[in-house]
Amino acid sequence: MRALHAARPSWTGLVLIVVLLIGWAIWFFGSRVSVFSVSHAARLEIEQADHPVVSPVDGQVVETYMMLGADVAAEALLFELDAVPLSLQREEEQARGVGLEAQLAALRREIAAEEQALADEREVARSAYAEALARHAETLAAQQLADQQKERMKALHERGHISDAEYQKAESEAEQRRLAAEAQSRTVDRLEAEQRSLESSRQATLARLSQEAAVLERQRATTEVQVKQLDHEVSRHQVQAPVGGRLAQMRPLRKGSVVRAGDTLGVVIQPGALRAVAYFRPSDAFGRVQPGQTAILRLHGFPWTQYGSVGAMVERVASEALSEGVRVEFSIQADDNTRIPLQHGLPGSVEVEVERMSPAMLVLQAAGRRISGRG
Repeated sequence: MRALHAARPSWTGLVLIVVLLIGWAIWFFGSRVSVFSVSHAARLEIEQADHPVVSPVDGQVVETYMMLGADVAAEALLFELDAVPLSLQREEEQARGVGLEAQLAALRREIAAEEQALADEREVARSAYAEALARHAETLAAQQLADQQKERMKALHERGHISDAEYQKAESEAEQRRLAAEAQSRTVDRLEAEQRSLESSRQATLARLSQEAAVLERQRATTEVQVKQLDHEVSRHQVQAPVGGRLAQMRPLRKGSVVRAGDTLGVVIQPGALRAVAYFRPSDAFGRVQPGQTAILRLHGFPWTQYGSVGAMVERVASEALSEGVRVEFSIQADDNTRIPLQHGLPGSVEVEVERMSPAMLVLQAAGRRISGRG
């Protein structure tokens, strides 16, 4: 009986237990705890878009100038792909263009000579034609004078004032003047016909030469276009940096390596502020993660117990889920004294404080999800 009496609890212990239960109940129903949505993937990125270095053509690497982490200028040469066949074809087209240019220059000189000859012939023919016209006018005047003299002599002969010999002489003189005028008229016609023939021949020659020149012009233009196309193709075998920045990623390539068109050979990142990009499950993001909410960024490889964490704030939330999840972007609010070397590409996870509720509500929600899952 003394042992049973000693085992009975004291009133002090009962009071202490009741007080603890009441305190726990107050905490359980009345306190508020933070509820976080945790991303399943996150990384640091430069706010400006990264620019991939893409091979535009299939080819074999003959030279590489890329160094991981190096600063590169815009359009700096990073890779050279084999373009020897294209270069040889371009030189062949350039030589063909030089030959066509020489032929075209000779043809232009010939056309200029023909045009000058035509102009000289026109000038000579114009002078000869003018002289022939003058002589024709002179013979016509002489013919008119001889005809008038013949008519006077005829009148005198009919009245018997002159002899037959004198009249016949006047008649012969008039006939000679008429024949001379006709001959000079034919000379004028002949000179005009000869000029038309010569000019027609010259014009035909000029037309033929101009047609040949046009053909050469087209061939030269075609050659120039082909040279430009080959220059473009050769330039496509020289892979350049799309923008100035830092070479953050690089595919290891050596001389002789083969690449395909569209292969990403590296990534150039421009200087800019860092941001965190995280992906959440739709159930953890939609309706819960909102712009302006505070967050904690924990980076893999930097234990938070040693290095701490990085503060962040929600800036943008995607309206649709991708295969990776719902994309959420955060602004970085790191302390200047942080020990973590923040840089592009560091992976980690993000915890976003989405609400505050009592432990009782948390238990009820967890029970509800468990019951829903079993149902």
